[in-house]
Amino acid sequence: MAKRQIRDAMTHYRTVVILALMLSLMACDSGGKEGEGKNPTQAQEKITLQNWMHHPEIRKIRKIVEETKAGVKDGRITVKRRVFDRHSKQCTDPYPEISNELGLDKQGNVRFLIMTTMLTMEVSGTREYYYDEAGQLRFIFLFSGEGADKDRVYFDEKGDVLIAVEEDDGNFLARKYSKSTAIADRAFTPQQAEKIFLADTSCPEIKAK
Repeated sequence: MAKRQIRDAMTHYRTVVILALMLSLMACDSGGKEGEGKNPTQAQEKITLQNWMHHPEIRKIRKIVEETKAGVKDGRITVKRRVFDRHSKQCTDPYPEISNELGLDKQGNVRFLIMTTMLTMEVSGTREYYYDEAGQLRFIFLFSGEGADKDRVYFDEKGDVLIAVEEDDGNFLARKYSKSTAIADRAFTPQQAEKIFLADTSCPEIKAK
């Protein structure tokens, strides 16, 4: 599959799941209270495209994600998985979900949601959402597969966006991404994530035998 085709598919994918939501909620952003949404890291060194990889706030979020993944390996986090038959005649979605994974800690709290979607006939992409112990969304990762574009969005303890970064062939670009966009992206809360996981799709689920 040509890399340009993959990029074109990913561009459309982003447009559907992010940019259209941003436009629809732009009015909400303009109507906020004075001082609302101020970044809590402003008292520290500002997070920029030059320092984000090593900034303390980003490292803190990275640690949450790493501990979550470690919890899967050592059994502290249980993973539920649903797989869908994209080859079924019932499957009418042009970008069908082929699997969803939900991670739950010992207290039953949602710690992550991973959605795998077909972007083309041969290439799949993933959308990953990670939550801290308090139930706040802290990190979104979008990956189109085959080494193509990656998007990372980092959130503070209040759900405000710290920085959104697009990676393209090893080059990093800052992206516009608002809290309202994240809220509209369906999985801003653990409750929404669980609802997405349990929801039916046009593709029938493949039940374990």
